[in-house]
Amino acid sequence: MEPPLFSVGEVRRRVLLRRGTTSGATWRRAKEIFNGRCAYCRVPGQRLQRDHVIPLSRGGFDSPANVVPACEGCNLSKGDKAVRYWMLSRGYNYSLFVLRWMQLRRSA
Repeated sequence: MEPPLFSVGEVRRRVLLRRGTTSGATWRRAKEIFNGRCAYCRVPGQRLQRDHVIPLSRGGFDSPANVVPACEGCNLSKGDKAVRYWMLSRGYNYSLFVLRWMQLRRSA
């Protein structure tokens, strides 16, 4: 079961807190861990965007351990959905994602 959505005001507050904002070096490390591919669909050669694994509206923070590279298609499709159920519904390799995400979290 997904946690309730936060209000727009709460999301703004969380963004303003910017707890552990991702620096350029952290962003490069995240792309390195995911081999320069989208963390979700793994398609190479895509322009990558920063995606919050746990959406800000679901209680996530803008921290290095919560930001992964995602292609525009995956980022838009995922929106504020729970990553596990969203990935499984699209047939993506959730286990591989978790292994790399844990590696990213350890290095953050």
